[in-house]
Amino acid sequence: MSKDESLPRQPTVATSDVHEFGLLENGLDYVLSAAEHCRKSDARALKYAILHLFAGIELLLKDRLRREHWSLLVAEVDKTKRSDLDSGTFRSVDSSALLGRLRDVAKVEIAKNHLLHIETLRRLRNQAQHFSVSFSQAEVRSQLAMGMAFVAEFCRAHVDASPEHIQRTLDVIHRELSSFNEFVMARLTEVNPHLEGKVIWNCPRCSQDAMILGEGDPHCAFCGYSAKPWDAFFAAKADDMFTECHKCHGPCAFCDTVDGEVSVCFGCGLVC
Repeated sequence: MSKDESLPRQPTVATSDVHEFGLLENGLDYVLSAAEHCRKSDARALKYAILHLFAGIELLLKDRLRREHWSLLVAEVDKTKRSDLDSGTFRSVDSSALLGRLRDVAKVEIAKNHLLHIETLRRLRNQAQHFSVSFSQAEVRSQLAMGMAFVAEFCRAHVDASPEHIQRTLDVIHRELSSFNEFVMARLTEVNPHLEGKVIWNCPRCSQDAMILGEGDPHCAFCGYSAKPWDAFFAAKADDMFTECHKCHGPCAFCDTVDGEVSVCFGCGLVC
């Protein structure tokens, strides 16, 4: 991206020393910052890509909730005044309650696949921000592509793009999304030969349908994720409908195929 196409920051300038970002502008700025960091390949830049992408998505969701009512942004509504919100001296709603309020109060439905991607990002963010984190470049770029795809879709449905600076920012997000989709497609082209004839599942780390089952521990050809069968089973949120494999007694999950519903074992890869 050329210098002229970089993030169009449009703060409201009160004085030469004070800059103010609105909630929406702040969220979009974090999303673009994530993309800027992810263009680099060093671990520090990728760590900040994780942190900033989740922060951006969370702020965009909060902006939609704010438009319903300001009190929905606080954890303890009965203990918070509007002046606390304006001054920033309040405890914000957590991620789980945020999504619940969007669904139940604002009637904003987020598709299950997007919810799973957001949860994966939340876990990565928590590890990076509060403890320690391990990730691959492929994983972060894949999650960034999916996160930005969600941002683009969410903004189309819930953001007023008529202000010129918002539209310019969304245009940049779409250009960034194209570049990261190109990375994902190129990486899938590399790994697809290794997936032919294999039993695969959606990887809980990079969210690509590239986790191979039945050949040792579940392992992802896209990002390198590997875990014991039970750990991969729960990490992939495959326990909505659980059964035990009659061959190896490993965990089986159900999925829909063109031939109907089948069960897939995370231990031996048996499909039945």
